Amino acid sequence: MAFSRRFTVLCMFLIYPALCHSAAYPSKATLYKQPDGKGTPDGACGYKDYGRFVNGGEVCTVTNKLFNNGAACGSCYQVKCTIQALCSSTGTKVVVTDNGGGPTGTDFICSYVGFRKMAKAGKEDELVKKGIVGITYEKVPCDYTDSVAIKVTDQSSNPGYLSILVLNAGDVASVEVYDTESGTWITMRRVYGAVFDLSNPPEGELQVRLQIGTSTDYSKNPIPDTWTAGDVVDTGIHY
Repeated sequence: MAFSRRFTVLCMFLIYPALCHSAAYPSKATLYKQPDGKGTPDGACGYKDYGRFVNGGEVCTVTNKLFNNGAACGSCYQVKCTIQALCSSTGTKVVVTDNGGGPTGTDFICSYVGFRKMAKAGKEDELVKKGIVGITYEKVPCDYTDSVAIKVTDQSSNPGYLSILVLNAGDVASVEVYDTESGTWITMRRVYGAVFDLSNPPEGELQVRLQIGTSTDYSKNPIPDTWTAGDVVDTGIHY
């Protein structure tokens, strides 16, 4: 199911204005620097190298009020700085990859690449020198090119312990696998960020159900019974 439909439903029916595309909020943003200017492989979402390169490295750390206990991982915000002489009118779209606080009132700590993208052409260095800038931000659809993927993490050990990382999606509320023996869906535990796990998972291939926003979607491909660390399953779900 297309994210845009889910996004409209959220705005229409939830009393949660930060989710609505039409609502922009004031805050501040600062930046961090990696050698390549992109994201960090360390972070509360558990993304590792994916967190460096997703969205061309235009990523941000957000504070607890936006992180939503990890459900914000993979979500997108349009962030615009407010210094008219330096900042473009459109700002830039960033992906949430981490959780952490900056100086008081600073809800976004962005990669060097992401921070610079808020500037007018030729004003990037001047904006960086500011260090902390006023911004407005709003939640927006991500429109990932690739479909939602499930990656079996290095901590997994077949058959006793399964840990997965959900990629190319934000607002992941829950992940379930189907137990054919009992005929029930088993909810995986959110370990942190976009990482979910399950001790003693059911035998055989695992059908997967994800709640993304307010919609429930079923993976078109199961996790195979021969899963090993590093395996990636393309769910066929587009966020």
